[in-house]
Amino acid sequence: MGGTPGMVVFLATLVILGALWRIDFLLNDSVTVANVVTNVADGRLAVTEAPYALTAGEQPGLVEVDGVLYGRNYGQAYLAVPVLWVLDATAGVVDLRLLLAAGWSFAVLGLGRAVGRLLDRPIVGWIGEVACLVSVAAALLVATDVDWLTRPRPLVALGLSTLLLAATGATVCYRLVSWAQGRRVGFASGLALAVATPVGFWGSFPKRHVLSATALLLVVYLFAVSRTGTDRRAIAARAGAYAVVGFLASVHAFEAAFALAVLAPLDLLTAPTNDRRALGAVAVAFGVSLLPMVATNLAISGQPLQPPRTLPGADGPLAPGQAAIDMREIGRPAGVVGDAGADLGASGSLGRPAAAGLLGPVAALLDRVAWVGAYMADQLVAGLAAATDLDRLYHVLVRSGWIPSVRYHLSDYETLETAMLEVLPLAGALLALPGVALAHLREGARFERLRAGLADPVRQTDLLVGALAVTLFLAYLPRLPLYAMFTLRYVLPVMPLLLYAVARMPPVRAAVASAPRTLGGAWGVTVAVAGGGFVWTLAVLGLARGEVIQFLALSGLVTALALAAATATRPIHERDRVVATALGVAAGTTTVFVLATGLLVYVDGNHALDLVRLVVARLPAVG
Repeated sequence: MGGTPGMVVFLATLVILGALWRIDFLLNDSVTVANVVTNVADGRLAVTEAPYALTAGEQPGLVEVDGVLYGRNYGQAYLAVPVLWVLDATAGVVDLRLLLAAGWSFAVLGLGRAVGRLLDRPIVGWIGEVACLVSVAAALLVATDVDWLTRPRPLVALGLSTLLLAATGATVCYRLVSWAQGRRVGFASGLALAVATPVGFWGSFPKRHVLSATALLLVVYLFAVSRTGTDRRAIAARAGAYAVVGFLASVHAFEAAFALAVLAPLDLLTAPTNDRRALGAVAVAFGVSLLPMVATNLAISGQPLQPPRTLPGADGPLAPGQAAIDMREIGRPAGVVGDAGADLGASGSLGRPAAAGLLGPVAALLDRVAWVGAYMADQLVAGLAAATDLDRLYHVLVRSGWIPSVRYHLSDYETLETAMLEVLPLAGALLALPGVALAHLREGARFERLRAGLADPVRQTDLLVGALAVTLFLAYLPRLPLYAMFTLRYVLPVMPLLLYAVARMPPVRAAVASAPRTLGGAWGVTVAVAGGGFVWTLAVLGLARGEVIQFLALSGLVTALALAAATATRPIHERDRVVATALGVAAGTTTVFVLATGLLVYVDGNHALDLVRLVVARLPAVG
């Protein structure tokens, strides 16, 4: 196995997030998707078999069409099904727990060897081999069944595919930032995506957010590659960017529509060529990538542009007569909440018939396209209006706390929602962006040079990142803040884009490139000291879940503001070390958040790795 930085990032993400992985549900709509995986694996779209129980007679995302039940996020299920087939094929050979432990142990082995070769230190590879053997031996001694689920493999396949997507996203982030800023900054950014952003939190839960984040990162990376020439590789990358957007539509059409609306005009305006060969490749790739969405929609709703989640009742109660079992009877943790109101379907809009349906299929399709465009425009207008609400922006971006407008009774009056800077303190560097840009202009970067720089592929990629981040944020802003807004999850796909923007800032680039040991040391000390202090505080005070989340959120906000101050100032001596230290502390704070939530807060004894489960059982519990 090679020792490339990309391989290290990929395996490190699998090892870290794999240790935090819980075979469990955090939100009720994940039940729907897990049931969809079960049925798609058996060759049907209808949810006729539901191995996972339902809660209080409701299952968000389940919709009835002509007496038949269907689910949501079919694209996410399509990615999980091959993983399920592999798990099913091994079911008669090895126990599921042992299989997961063995897979994780071999990832540890691969990581040790990759790091050893990268650093030219064989001893690191030997340490990985010993760790792998110890892990396998421990798994053989303590392995148990996933005893609270009647059919665990579909949920495991969904979780494992999410882990792989998180690792892929971290690797793509490494390659993207390396392309723009150099390998050292790219390596730090890839690792940061996994352990210093909320991607690390959601990488161990079967939700769509990690998939969307990885997809948008891949779109940006392929766009960047396509700017570098007119050869086959560049054209293939350009077509691939549209293909990713097309497949994303089968997962979440709302996000895919806005991504396409941003990508298409910027691509046409900045492409090296718009000749027939290039545009033909784009058209073919995009058309083929839409087939999963179109085929699914036609089979369920009869309309190619009407996803199941937009049908009436998609977030309502089950159909009459549908069996409903309270999951708490079989060990499901209490306090799991739903996801109603989170999707395009919650607006109740796309479910209306096409006005021109009687004029033929083409006219009906054009009518629906026009309606989608009008809906997107309305969303952005609403987002711009919401952006003028300073109180809303403060609670979404800066500090959450107790917000009068949030329906806390739906989460047992626990303040579980968080603001952007609280869970992504690395974004605090962006607060210094105006000052950094002004200093850059004073150093000679006049308007003419900036305008000429727009022809540069890196600057063009910057434009795409900025446009995607602003557009998606505005599209979701009217719905924020919400109860149980764990890590501001609706805008999770925006967070890797913000990480890219942070990496592009000259002070950050200089600090990471010139003081990597200071950065790594600050991160390690923060994780050790803050993590140990958090465990001690929890043992002494016995904090409740909402108190724990707000304690961690405030810690993140403080480090975000400190990073902003460090990035904005320009001391004569050791500026890079100051910024590197602030970066390490901010990243370490989020790592503590990811570890605390993965090991102490959202747990109920259902960690995928038994060895981790035994360790967690000896840690202080959240009250």
